[in-house]
Amino acid sequence: MVLTISIEPKKIKPTITPLTVEQLLKFKDTIVKDPVYAGFLLQATTAIRRGECLGLTWENVHLDDGNGYISINQQLVATSSRAIIDTPKTPSSIRDVPLTEEVIEVLRAHSGDKTNGLVITTKNGTPISPRNYQRSFDRLLGEAGLIKSGVKKCRIHDLRHGVATMLCGAGVDMTTTAQLLGHTTTRMVADTYNHPTMLMKEAAMKNISDILNTPQKESE
Repeated sequence: MVLTISIEPKKIKPTITPLTVEQLLKFKDTIVKDPVYAGFLLQATTAIRRGECLGLTWENVHLDDGNGYISINQQLVATSSRAIIDTPKTPSSIRDVPLTEEVIEVLRAHSGDKTNGLVITTKNGTPISPRNYQRSFDRLLGEAGLIKSGVKKCRIHDLRHGVATMLCGAGVDMTTTAQLLGHTTTRMVADTYNHPTMLMKEAAMKNISDILNTPQKESE
């Protein structure tokens, strides 16, 4: 009797390629006059998901309450025939997200479309399909010189990873970071979104060096 053992192949997670701070600044400078600039800037600074960005309405944009913020309570998703507004990915995805001063000013100057209420739209004021939004992102990456042969390009979702990495590098606690990202626990942030940069690793090693080279008081 031959015993056959079936081993399921491990699921390989997609390679994550967040933009470095220098690359992000170059990307911003390149796309500043593009019609979807406000959308990509939102994602690159708030870590909201693509669908949350495309489904954001003006009634959920609060710019006159002192510190600006957006309320996430829906998302735009693609079906086989069209894009529709749906509920957020998870209950924890319903959240308020603060905005930087730069984003506040960009949104104040951004017309969008006040008819259907969406902030990020096509030139005709209609919803942008997630696929076309991705195409715009790829085009703008190319214009910024951030797509290189043989190097995996940054995905829109990687903008979310980039924000999480910046927050962790700035010393923001995991609980706050998880809430900004719309996660229930900190486990997802620690396992998925935290991508230490070489600078962060070097700073960590310097801490070890400082400890090992600091004279220790002998116990009495």
